[in-house]
Amino acid sequence: QSIIAKMYRISQVSGGRLPFLAVRPSGSSFSRFRYATAAGDASPLKSRSKNLTGAANIGDEAAASTPGARAMGVTWTDANGNLWLFGGLGYNVSDAVTSFSSLVTRNDLWRYSTRTFMWTWVSGSPEPNSVGNYGTIGQTDPTFAPSARVAPFVWTGSGNMELWLFSGQGKIKNYASSFILNDIWRFNIGTGLWSVESINPPAGPTNPGGAFDGMTWIDNKRNVFIFGGNTGC
Repeated sequence: QSIIAKMYRISQVSGGRLPFLAVRPSGSSFSRFRYATAAGDASPLKSRSKNLTGAANIGDEAAASTPGARAMGVTWTDANGNLWLFGGLGYNVSDAVTSFSSLVTRNDLWRYSTRTFMWTWVSGSPEPNSVGNYGTIGQTDPTFAPSARVAPFVWTGSGNMELWLFSGQGKIKNYASSFILNDIWRFNIGTGLWSVESINPPAGPTNPGGAFDGMTWIDNKRNVFIFGGNTGC
């Protein structure tokens, strides 16, 4: 089966399978496909309307749970083959508007189990355009979380059991507009907690400055490389 055209699709690889999540501008759709490289075929796993979530509480894993349709979120694969999704543009739960311009920015973190084929809402706010809670650099707390944002740079660490993100375009406390962020966050999968590792260092020879929608690589020495991106200029 083939996959219809998607705008701002989000993809990740796990065990030779690629799930897709997408938002289309003429109305919204949440659709996840599994592409089996051996069979060379894409099979649909789930489709859903634009609702944010079917999960009642953080930590609930259920067949009805779903992060909802979105664009410009980011993904990781952990050491157990689970898929992780953070942020991006999505709709309010009660939003009846289906135009692309009505999208809001999110800061929710979701895990998709490749064994049970179910989603779990792990962290983040159900409210749109959250400014997060930065706390103290290097410290963890259940209330700490990155602000809502789109298209940050991401990579994994510590044997694929840490999720890292840098920058992106998102929200700052006391401002209605979005800004190019310049922070680094780490999510420890074992503890289920976020910590901010760097906040707004000045751009210079040892700091690339903020951007969004760029590229990230990691070499065999675990050095992180970033390239390009949009600085809003």
